[in-house]
Parts: sequence; C-alpha cells; structure tokens
Amino acid sequence: MFVVFERIVTAFQEESMLSQAQLKRLLEHRYCSQDRSILSELFMNNFWNWLVERYPLWIAPNALTFVGLMTNVVSTLILAWYSPDAKQTAPFWVYMICALSLFFYQSLDATDGKQARRTETATPLGELFDHGCDSISQTFIVMQICMALQLGYYPIVVMLFWVSATLMFYCAHWQAYVSGMLRFGRFDVIEAQFCIMAICTVTSICGPEVWKNELFGIELKILITALAALIAVIALYSPLTVVFTGGVGKNGSTVADTSVLFPAVPLAAVVLPPMIIFCKSTSNAFLTHIVLYFIMFGIVSAKITCKLVIGHMTKSELQLSDSIFCGPLALFFNQYFDTAINEYPLLLICLVWCAFCFICQSVLLVKQICNYLKIECFRIPTSKSLRVRK
Repeated sequence: MFVVFERIVTAFQEESMLSQAQLKRLLEHRYCSQDRSILSELFMNNFWNWLVERYPLWIAPNALTFVGLMTNVVSTLILAWYSPDAKQTAPFWVYMICALSLFFYQSLDATDGKQARRTETATPLGELFDHGCDSISQTFIVMQICMALQLGYYPIVVMLFWVSATLMFYCAHWQAYVSGMLRFGRFDVIEAQFCIMAICTVTSICGPEVWKNELFGIELKILITALAALIAVIALYSPLTVVFTGGVGKNGSTVADTSVLFPAVPLAAVVLPPMIIFCKSTSNAFLTHIVLYFIMFGIVSAKITCKLVIGHMTKSELQLSDSIFCGPLALFFNQYFDTAINEYPLLLICLVWCAFCFICQSVLLVKQICNYLKIECFRIPTSKSLRVRK
C-alpha cells in the first residue's frame, strides 16, 4: 500500500511541478487586466477600497482568498445535504447563508489583491492562487443556483448552467493565454454573483416554490435559465473574438508561441464526457445525486483551467494528459462494460479521487513556488508587516 501511495505522489510531482525555466518566467510575469464591470465602476470598488483598510496588516492575501473559498464551499455542501438532487426544499436559513457566504467570498476575493499591494506582498503566487480558488468556486456557485431554483426536475437545464459557467470561465483565461491580458466585460462575474445572491435571498424569504410561478405561460425558473444562457452566449463573444483575431506571440500565436486553438482540446475533454456519461446512464444515480456529479466534473474543470492559467503565467505549452481524468474515464468505461459497478458508489470514489488529485497537486505546486520565491503562502513576515505599519 505504501509503495502504491509513493508512486501516486511521484506521479503527482511529475505532473504538477514546474521546470526551472517555467519558475523563472513565472517570476517575470506581471498581472495585466481590464475591468469594465458596471457594478465595480459604480460603487463596489469604493466599498472594497474601504473594506481593505479595515484589515489588519498581518493578514496574508492568500488567507483571505482561501477563507472566502471555504465559506462558499461549506455553505454549498450544507445546501447539497438537504437537496442532493436539486429537488428538495432546504430550511430557509440555508439559502440565506448561501447568499451571505457568496457576498463574503466576493468581498474577500476582490480585496486580496488590494491587501497584497497594501502589505507589499504581491507575488505571482497570489494571482495563481486567486484564479485557482475562483475555478473551484464557480462550480459551487452554479450548484447553489440550481438547488435554489430546484432545477433537478430539469437535469438538462442543470447541465446547461454548468456548461455555460465552465465555458465562460475557461474562455476568459483562454483569451488571456492568447492576448496576455485578462478582460472583464460590462456584465461579468460581479453582476452574475449579485444575481445569484438575489435568487438565494428570494428563495429564503418566499421558498423555492416562488420560481414555479409563470410569466407568459413559462415558469420563472425556465425564464431565468434562458436569460442566463443568452447572457453566456453574448459574454462568450468577446473572448472568442480575441482568440480568433490572433495572439501576441509569433505569427499571431499565444504568449507561449503555441496554437491559439489548442486550448479547445482540453476544454472539449472537460465538457463532453459529463454530457455523454449523464445521457448514457442506465440508473438514476446521477439524477439522484446530480449535485455531486457536477461538483466532480467541476473539480476536473478547475484543474484544467488552472493548467491554462499556469500556461499563461509561465508562457508554457499546455499538456493534455492529467491523472484527474481517471475519474471521468472510470465512469465512462463502467458504462461501456454495461455498468459492471453500481454507479453511485463509483461516483463517490471518482469524486474523492478527483478532489484528492486537485488538492495534492495544488499543495505540491504551491510549496514549490513558495520555496522558489522564498515566501509563505498564508503568512506575512513579521518584519514586513511592521515596516508597512510604520
């Protein structure tokens, strides 16, 4: 058993560790973004600037990011406990906790960079850590809205929500990999998060039955889904335009001088399998536990998106192979062999495997970068904190 575990760790190290050349390029990386968000410009930036001044100088920026993520994850898992199939009604306070936790996460996520500049501890690790936490959080946020609207009665709609969110998040970093700049549109992450907060709040006050009311003969939950899909299509236009216009590398290539179209391959490897496996299932396991199903594939999506972010920051070619794909492959081949193993316990095993892969490889990568930069992930040196305070 120990030998097997040792081999797994060795394989994880080979997958996650950066070369010395990549580490050098990571150190040279400079964050570049363009934010045109309506709410950010109107008042949220002023709120975040006020909020960050309330933080003690000894709080590390990455600690803010991580606490925000865990708050969001825990609140979603509480809701999933009451509604694993996205059909059940949870206690009113659970929906309110989800709304508040999302606002809490949004606030910490928006101020971690400001805290880094305030404490003079901004590093490339902070950007990578922030995007990594965002990649995980976006799946849990999608599951929140699906459970609040009780979309389990419409599994195709749940899939549509998940695919839309995955495409939007991945394509945002795809165009950054191509152009070297991360761009936020007029209606982007902040606006979408406030919409989800509003839905969770209304559900807490009125109950999820309120979304069964009809407008123009169509249930409100279906109208919300259709509107979200329309917004997703419109939002995808900008990053895809950047991608197909050509990048900043040689002959219009990416920052790593690679094909601007290749990132579509890992994206397809993330989006297509859950759709095929879900539709070909011979049991009700994925319907009954639809939240866990898409959380598992959300972790896979987060891992591949993180590889894209790393490729952008280190100007490196993307690698398609990843041990995290063993989870989806196990579900796929189980169906190919006429469901030799019961799908529900296999789903749990695959979920644990994917989470294990993501966490272990993330820890190994963060440790390597911390050692290279001679910093600590969740701690600001006392000497630096005192110097900034003076």
